[in-house]
Amino acid sequence: MDKYQQSVLALRHEEISAEKRLIQYDTEGERGHNEDGTIDYEPYIHIARITFPELHRSFILYREKQCKYASQSNGALPGYRSSISSLYCKTDMNLSQIQWIKNTI
Repeated sequence: MDKYQQSVLALRHEEISAEKRLIQYDTEGERGHNEDGTIDYEPYIHIARITFPELHRSFILYREKQCKYASQSNGALPGYRSSISSLYCKTDMNLSQIQWIKNTI
C-alpha cells in the first residue's frame, strides 16, 4: 500500500511539473520569431496545456478498468491476493505514466 501511495504522490508531482512546463512553453515570451518578425506559434503546446487535466482523468479511469480486469483475469485467488494484484497493477501503471510524461512533455 505504501508503494502505491508513493506512486500516486510521484505521479501528481510529475503532473504538476509538466503543467508548469506547458505553461512556460505556451507563453508568448517563450516563443521564437519567424524570419518575417511574426511570432512562431505552435498551437499544439496550447492545446496540450488546456487538455492536460483531462488526460489525468482519462488515465485514472483507464487504470481502474485495466487493473480491475487484470485482477479478475487471475481467477479466484485466495485471501488478499486479488487486492494485492490490483495495487501492484495500479502502482506499475502510475510509474509507467510518470515515465511517459517525463519522455513526452
